[in-house]
Amino acid sequence: MFLRCYALYLAGEKWKEEEEIIEIEGPLGKSNAVNRELVSLERELSTLRKAGTIDPFCLYVYGLVLNEKGSENLARSVLVESVNTYSWNWSAWSELQTLCTTIETLHALNLYNHWMKDFFLASAYQELRMHTECLAKYEYLQGTFTSSNYVQAQIAKAQYNLREFEQVEVIFEELLRSDPYRIEDMNMYSNVIYAKECFKLSGPPCFSNQ
Repeated sequence: MFLRCYALYLAGEKWKEEEEIIEIEGPLGKSNAVNRELVSLERELSTLRKAGTIDPFCLYVYGLVLNEKGSENLARSVLVESVNTYSWNWSAWSELQTLCTTIETLHALNLYNHWMKDFFLASAYQELRMHTECLAKYEYLQGTFTSSNYVQAQIAKAQYNLREFEQVEVIFEELLRSDPYRIEDMNMYSNVIYAKECFKLSGPPCFSNQ
């Protein structure tokens, strides 16, 4: 069921993208194309949910459909059901995050306690520029995922946004020792090194957040 519904959704998205290209290149220069599978998918998945026979993966697809149709409140509720039932689907968490544009909306979610919830909150805090809360959450996760380069890099990113450049440099030196060919997030490390050199030459650095 999930594979069929998700395949239909993706096929509809592909058709929409193709129509958008055609319409944007046309005389009006704009597109009103929509995913033509949304209506049938919403009808089918809504029926399954009401009957109590829908699984967490189909709930995820239902959330995608509702979000694209602009039914944000219901989409949030459906995606919360999905992640509470099956917590390891990061795609569902990511879609839910797109619907949490304020801290009030984020904290209103009725989420079960799970370490995936902590990763979700840390990511959402980062997106909302709540860097202190983001750092605290990733430092908490590091207590469990002690060898995770990803968690270390996210801590460095939060500290970078808080202008804690000395700590950022230390973390990236550790990351490079464990992964000498690392490319991801290295722009931050380069900025820190550059800022230190500028400071030595002319005083405090001044550059924007990444």
